[in-house]
Amino acid sequence: MSWRGEAGGIASAQEGHDVVMCPQSHMYFDYYQAPAAQELAKGAEFQAFENFLPLQQVYQYDPVPAQLSPQEATHILGVQANLWSEFIKDFKKMQYQAFPRIAALAEVAWSPAADKDYANFLERLEDILAHYQLAQINCGPIYTPAPQDETPAKS
Repeated sequence: MSWRGEAGGIASAQEGHDVVMCPQSHMYFDYYQAPAAQELAKGAEFQAFENFLPLQQVYQYDPVPAQLSPQEATHILGVQANLWSEFIKDFKKMQYQAFPRIAALAEVAWSPAADKDYANFLERLEDILAHYQLAQINCGPIYTPAPQDETPAKS
């Protein structure tokens, strides 16, 4: 499990060990989905960890680092989202933190990086969000960072 960035996962794959990539820069779903000030303006119950991880940043992740040879890349088994619960008081808050980022994670896991298209994903996400609504899943915001906003999560 490479959760404090990618360096540990890269080194492990190069040594022939299997790896699940879950770096905090792209896979920490306990981070805000929008800048903290915007989320906290909705109420104290929206508190999360200090960074924010917008949907687009999750979607853009490639779990197979370019530094790996094709043979080493076979040791990347997949990805995992992390959702630490210090600020999660109930199931509804857990849903808010995980959704819709979990849909982006699914594409990261199942789609080759070359086949991904964020604009197309957003179009398809409309149907997914309709399913979430029918299932009464409490989704967080779809947020696109502007240059003047807080810096998204870093590895």
